[in-house]
Parts: sequence; structure tokens; C-alpha cells
Amino acid sequence: MKITKDKLVVCSALLLAGALTAAALAAPHTHTLTVFGDFVQTSLLVIGTAAMSRNAVQSRGRVRFFWGLMAVGFALWTVSQLGWTYFEVLARQEVPNPFLGDVVVFIHLVPMMGALTLQMQATGPDKQSLELSTLDVVLLLFWWLYLYTYVVIPWRYVVDDVGRYSNAFNSLYLTEHLLFMAGVGILWLRTHDRWRTLYGNLMGAALLYGFAFYAADVAIDLHHYYTGSVYDIPLVASMAGFVCVGVAGGRIKENQEFPPTTTTAPNPWSGRLAMAAMLSLPVLALWHQFKGNAPPSVREFRMVVTLVAVLVLGLLVFLKQHLLTQQLGTSLLRSEESLNNYKRLQKQLVQSEKLISLGQLVAGAAHEINNPLTAILGFSEMLALEKNLTPSQEDFVEKIRRQAQRTKDLVSNLLDFARQTPGQKTRVDVNALLQTVIKLNETRLQRRQVRVELDLGLKLPPVMADKNQLLQVFLHLSHNAVDAMEPKGGGVLRLVTHAEENEVVIEFSDTGIGLKEPDRVFDPFYTTKGLGQGTGLGLSAAFGIVQEHHGKIVCSNRPHGGATFEVRLHSASREKAATAVTSASASVASRA
Repeated sequence: MKITKDKLVVCSALLLAGALTAAALAAPHTHTLTVFGDFVQTSLLVIGTAAMSRNAVQSRGRVRFFWGLMAVGFALWTVSQLGWTYFEVLARQEVPNPFLGDVVVFIHLVPMMGALTLQMQATGPDKQSLELSTLDVVLLLFWWLYLYTYVVIPWRYVVDDVGRYSNAFNSLYLTEHLLFMAGVGILWLRTHDRWRTLYGNLMGAALLYGFAFYAADVAIDLHHYYTGSVYDIPLVASMAGFVCVGVAGGRIKENQEFPPTTTTAPNPWSGRLAMAAMLSLPVLALWHQFKGNAPPSVREFRMVVTLVAVLVLGLLVFLKQHLLTQQLGTSLLRSEESLNNYKRLQKQLVQSEKLISLGQLVAGAAHEINNPLTAILGFSEMLALEKNLTPSQEDFVEKIRRQAQRTKDLVSNLLDFARQTPGQKTRVDVNALLQTVIKLNETRLQRRQVRVELDLGLKLPPVMADKNQLLQVFLHLSHNAVDAMEPKGGGVLRLVTHAEENEVVIEFSDTGIGLKEPDRVFDPFYTTKGLGQGTGLGLSAAFGIVQEHHGKIVCSNRPHGGATFEVRLHSASREKAATAVTSASASVASRA
């Protein structure tokens, strides 16, 4: 349906251009022909403005700004054409020379030139880039307004000289049009695919329009031009070409939004153009003051205009420099944040590699120890069944059995640390599990004079986890917190839970002595406890369990003393969705 509408718009534009061509070649110069010619030109401009406005609405970011500026340029052109139509159709008189709409005709190319400079930028569609681009367009618009006021206006409102007014207008407009076509050509060389085709069509329409404008201007000077004449044929053809450009722009997909460039560095030409605009003002003023042959009144007018323009352009350049400084500061902050994230990821990778290596070592050693332990337990049970053992011998056999069983339990814990025993994940209520942790530690907390504060989130979603492994993590974190508060003779253990998007966050905070080296607490065998009081494997095991659950565990010192351990686990709904996506991907892969 969309393609049909686009074809209808293009066909309508071509039919209008063809109808005017036929009328210009066959019909005599009458008021009806003038009305028809103005109607065709106005209709083509309105269609072109609507097509480019539609592209702006349907696009986003920098491309929306591009088409918005193109639409503004066409809207200004339409306003000028409406003024021309008013004199010829409604007032039934010749368009005055100079025409008040000349300034609109001149200005309508400025937003389109701004659109070209916008597409030459290599930066993405972020807010700061768009702000700078907007400021560049404003600076460009004011500079061209200054040139028009400086070069053209004096010969109409300071010294009334129609000949010099026309020559100045034509020369300046020719310069503007050539610069516009140069910008289109640069973009045509730098882009490819549909953008290259679009800029090629835009170049063709611009060339045709330039030829039509100056052919009509010569015909006006020779008093041969009238609306609907053969001089309007290339003009309406160029307008139809611009309509085709607007329609073709709507077909560019979102993934083709930004024309690829050869570099990702910021474009330096924007700043260079701003500097050239600033330097051109005093250069023009000095040249006309000492080398120009204009009347004194024109020189005085131009000097005043230049001083005002220097002030306004200086303010715009200052504002742009301020925005650039802000953008540089933001970029530095982002770079620093990216570097910190990279370092954090590197530490996590090193930690994971340590745990993998240690887990393989522990698993191998545990399996080797398990075999003789099984034999010791078996023989101890056989000895316990003997009838002729003395009480002391029975006591020795029972001690052997208990110590062997204790050793076997330690080996089992080592295997759990090495993650060789798979856990069964179910829906776990984190708040209920923390209540269990408090009950299991009740005696220990009272003995160490530790008070517990609970801030458990309401309607907390469950998590998919192995309940026993998660209980092991929470118990060890609470034990660590209690041990950290022992040198102070007690304190407060605060447990907080809350949900953030698709995650459940659990915080263990204490008022103890804090962490000496927060970056190393998860390293295997790292401990700050005295000899024989800790092995340094508890937090490493907790780190491994949380990672196995696809979660995160981090620690930090509190500003007012103590430490906080934060555990983040995916909620059950997110885990279920991820599992469904994985299963679907596997099903598709198996079918393929």
C-alpha cells in the first residue's frame, strides 16, 4: 500500500510537469496559462514539502533532522511561490522587481545546506550531537542572512539601484547554489546504495533548477519571460525531480539511516566553517572600507551590519564552544566508566579462572581421597560388628568411624565448592530463606551481641535457585558479618531485600571494622582472620555458587564503617523466559 501511494505521488508530479510542458509549447500567453503555470508550480512545491515532512515524521534522530530541514527549505520556497502567485493571479499585475520574496528564495537553500552538513557528520544520533548540529544550522543561516544584508540589501534600501541590486542578488545566489551542489556532490561520493542514488537524484534536480533559474532570469531581463512559458519547463522538471527525491527518501530502511563514513572521529569541518564565517566578517568590512567603490552611505551601513554580525556570530561560536566542552567532559566520563567496567570485567574473569583451576584441583584431590575413605568406613563398620571386641576397642573403632565420616563430609563440601555435584533449582522465596538464616544463627547472634534489622521487600518475586546452596551463601555472609563485628563487641546486622526490574537484590550490611582489601575478598585462600580461624574458601565458594546461578555478588565498605555484600539474582520469571528462548533457539537449530 505504501509503495502504491509513493508511485501515485510520483505519477502526479510527472503528470503536472508534463501538462505544463504541453501547455507551454502549445498554448498562447494568456491569463489562464499564467494561472495554470502558478498552480502547477505551487502544487509541486506543496507535494515536495509534504513528502519530506512525512520522511521527517517517520524517521528518528539525525535523519529526522535532515528531512525536517529539507522540508523547511521547501516550505520557504513554497511561501515565495505563493507570493508570486498572489501578484499574478489575484492582483493580476506583474511581480515587482525587486520582489519582497527574493529574500525567501535566497534563504530557502540555507536549511537544505544545513541538512547536507548534518549528514556529513560522523557522530551518532545522540542528543549532544543534535544540539551541535542545530547550532551549526543556526550559525549557517545567520551567516547567509548577513551576506544577503551586506551584499544585496544596500542597493534596495540604502541606495535604490535596481541594476546593482539584481547583479548582487544573482551573484550571491549563484555562489550559494554552487556551494549547495558541491555539498551534494561530496555526499554522493561518500555514500553508497540508496543514499548514493538519492544524492545523485538531488544533484540532478539541483543542476536542472540552477539552469532554469538563470535562464528565466535572463528572459526576465529581456522581457521574454511569462509564467507558463517554455522557460518554466526545466523549472517544473526540477521541482518534479525534488518530489522524486522526497519519495525515494521514504523508502530508506531504518538500518540504512546513517550514511557510512570512512571515519568515526568527529567531523572537523563544522568548526572550520564557523571559524571561516567569523573571519570573513572583518575581511569583508576592511575590503569594502579601503578598496570598495560603494557610496559612503552603503559603506556606513555595511560597517554597522558587520559589527552586529560579529557580535551575534561571536555569541553563537561561544555557545558552540560551551557545548563542545560539555560534550568533551561527557565523553571523558564515559571513557573512564568504560575503563572501570573493563577493569572490573577483567578482575571477574581472573577470579573465574582461579576458581576453575582451583575447582579442578580440588575435584581431583577429593575423588582420590574418597576411595580410601570409603574403604576405611567399610572396614570400621565391619569391626563394629565383631562380637569379641573389648569396650576400649569398640570405643577406638567408633572414633575411627566418626573421624572417617567427618573427613568424608569435608570431602563432600570440597566437591560442592568445585561444583562437581549438580544442584536442583526450584522457586525459592528469598525472604523466607533469610528468616531461616536468622533462626539458625540466633544463638550465635545473641552470644556476639549482634542485633538484626530486617528490611524485606513486599511482594518480592521468587528466584530460581538451589535452596541448599543459596542457604550456604547466606549463612556464610552472615557469619562473616558477625565475625567482623566481634572486635567492636557487637553491632547491627542489616538485611535488605528489594526488586529491581528482573532482579532480586539481597544486601548484608554490618557495622564492623570493614574490609581491608575489598577487591581480594573473593580470592581463594585469602583471609584476614588469625591462624586456624579461617581457610579463605568461604567467600570463594559463595562467589562460585552465585555465578553458577547467573547472578552477581559484590562488596564495598560503608561510609560510616562496616561493609556491605550485595547479591543479585535473576527473578524466576526472567529465568523462565531465558530458558524458553534458549529452548526455542535449540529447537530451531535442530530443525535447521
